[in-house]
Order: sequence, then C-alpha cells, then structure tokens
Amino acid sequence: MDATQATAPSRPRIGFVGAGAMALGLARGIRAAGLAGAITAYDPVRERLGRFCAEVGAEPAERNGAVAARAEIVFLAVKPQDVPTAAADLAAAGAGPAGRLVVSIAAGVTLARLGGWLPAARLIRVMPNLPCVVGEMAAGFARGPSATAADVQAVGGLLRALGVALEVDEAHLDAVTALSGSGPAFMARLLQAFIDAGHACGLPREAARALTLQTAKGTAALLQERGGETADFIDTVSSPGGTTEAGRAVLESSDLDAVIAGTIAAAARRGRELAGA
Repeated sequence: MDATQATAPSRPRIGFVGAGAMALGLARGIRAAGLAGAITAYDPVRERLGRFCAEVGAEPAERNGAVAARAEIVFLAVKPQDVPTAAADLAAAGAGPAGRLVVSIAAGVTLARLGGWLPAARLIRVMPNLPCVVGEMAAGFARGPSATAADVQAVGGLLRALGVALEVDEAHLDAVTALSGSGPAFMARLLQAFIDAGHACGLPREAARALTLQTAKGTAALLQERGGETADFIDTVSSPGGTTEAGRAVLESSDLDAVIAGTIAAAARRGRELAGA
C-alpha cells in the first residue's frame, strides 16, 4: 500500500514520543473521547513517563523506535531541538507509508524539515495550545504532501475531541503559533491586569480573581454561541452614559490595539525564525 492509498483505522493505536504536559493533555482527551485503541509512550524522564502512562492507561515503551512499532499514528511531542534525534529513531524503526502517520507538535519545525528526517512518513504538523489539558484547545494543523484525506480526517477528529482544530496552510502556522499557541500567556497577562484593577478598587484578591476568570469564560462562551462581530457585542453591553461606556472611553483612547498587534507580530516573527533554524 502506498502513501496515497493509506487510511487510518477508526480507533487507531496511538503512540507518543514525548510525555510532557501537552502530550498528556492530548492523550487524556483522546482517551476520554474513546477515539484510541492502545496508547504507547516513551519519554527519557521516567517519572514523566510513569505519570503519563498511569493517567491515560498507556503502555510504556523502552525507546522511541518501539513507539513507532506499536502505533498507526505517532505524535512527535518533543522539544524542537530534540526532533532530529527522535525522528532518526522513528525512521530507523520504519515510520513510513506502510503504516505510520507522524503528527508533529514541535513549534517551528516545518514539514519540509520533518520530511528530510522522515522521507517515507505521512506527515501532519499541529500547533496545539495548553488549554488542551482541560478540553478547551485551540489548534491549527497543516498536512504534508503525502498525507491522505483519511489522515486529515483522522487527526482532525482526534484534535476536535479537545476543542477547536482548524486545517490551515502551513504558511499560516506561525500566526496560529502566535495567536493561540502563545496566546494563553498573553490572555493570562491581560487577566492579571483585570484582577489587579479589581483588587485596587477594593475587592479581595480572590474575589477579583474569581470574577475576572468567570467573566472571561462567560464572554468567550457568549461570543461563540452568538457568532457575529465582537464590535456588535461590545455595543450591546454598552448602555449610553453607563459604566461600560465610561470605561471604554479610557480603553479605546489607549494604544491597546497597537500593543496587542505588536505582541502577536513579535511571537509570529519568532516562529518564523525558529522555522529557519
């Protein structure tokens, strides 16, 4: 069977090369959704591997290559600098079109570079984010030239069990990395400012924290449910002469838009730099 004919089984055996927080979040969500057969994992940090296997009911492997030998879909979930070594192990174990789909979540490692290390594999590159650990992931993914429609369907189904996953051109993955990959840190920084402001107005810090986080969660849920433009939602909440309008006068006269645009652009630029490393 060649790469164009390969299909992924409905409940594939899944392997994880790397068992860190992102891998654990992905595996936990996939397992909870009942989308995987056996799960196998390897990580050189034995404590991390033990926790991973205990939480998701995975079988530990003794090396990277053993993961490829036991799985139809292999998640490459190591740090970018560790990808060449891990990919060489997978290639030596036969991670190719006869049965291996390799899904990389390594930031900045392009499909072209992956293809150089794994020339026979069917490849998909994913940029997930840390909220996958609570089932609220926002991810983008791009297919390699030999990935089949069935591969894309299978990986998309696995990812969507953990939140939102959109297929994009690989050229857009740097923007995905900046917006949703790094975005949780930026969002948390904004929420910290809200918490500090609420505390400065007299609220106990824990109350300010609880109200801020729930307000953020509720606002996102409303925007997702209603659709439409965020500007329309803002106007709906703003009564003429009211408290929201008074606050908006300060916010909208600031350079907030420029700061956010610069933040995302800097993260995207760094993503491109990493891709060229």
